[in-house]
Amino acid sequence: MKKIIAAVLCGICGLSITACGGADSSKPTTKEETSTASKTETLTGLGEGYGGQVKAVLTVEDGRITKCKLEGADETPEVGGKALEELQRQVVAVNGYEVDGVAGATLTSQGVMKAVADALGEEISEEETIAMIQDGVIVAYNREIIIENAAQPLPLTVTK
Repeated sequence: MKKIIAAVLCGICGLSITACGGADSSKPTTKEETSTASKTETLTGLGEGYGGQVKAVLTVEDGRITKCKLEGADETPEVGGKALEELQRQVVAVNGYEVDGVAGATLTSQGVMKAVADALGEEISEEETIAMIQDGVIVAYNREIIIENAAQPLPLTVTK
């Protein structure tokens, strides 16, 4: 008799737990609902390059830049135009506007940085501009410069 009562009580407890828990039976659960959906955005920004306006179109997935398309119709084709291709890769690699830039295309590089920052809703202050090598000279504005693996001591002149 005790075994029957125990079995009935276990059955009732099992049914009550099943009835109270679980998903809404009116709507079946699908895999898409249970997994976190990725968020993809297309962001656009503008900056001033050497020849005029530079446009950055960024594809951002889950907070990461996965694609960068740069347009600078008025940039010099053989300098700024070529630099845009390299700068696209740099923007994706660093996931932002703090790229190394392209030597010889300083103004285009700065325009790209500003366009990417604009697309991301960030602002680059004039103090935070870019550091790069121009004609064998490191040009930097309020940024730390780290030179690694130098074969010999490098002369360094700091000007304000």
